[in-house]
Amino acid sequence: MENLLRSIAQKLIHLDEASLSRLWDIYYQKTKHFMPTQEWEIDFLVFTLIQAIKWKNRVFNLQLQQGAFPNQQNPANQPKKDFLKPGIRPKRKKRAKIISFPTPEKS
Repeated sequence: MENLLRSIAQKLIHLDEASLSRLWDIYYQKTKHFMPTQEWEIDFLVFTLIQAIKWKNRVFNLQLQQGAFPNQQNPANQPKKDFLKPGIRPKRKKRAKIISFPTPEKS
């Protein structure tokens, strides 16, 4: 299974993100409403592959901007941000708003 996934990744790495971006809207529209079909599953996998390529390119470019090259010393021993870990957002202390809906009238 790992070989299959690596083979898929080797093919995906050669795809042009600009061309894939045109397909993003198409597959977003196809997958935004769930359908219990194999066609929806395939469309969803295509959509997530497009997202994965965009994410990979973003991480790659950010690492290049920070000078994350192999065998390069980290200047001033500053810790580098780990782009693969999700960011922690500060908790907001905002009260929930309760919206009341009118009850249906009985006839």
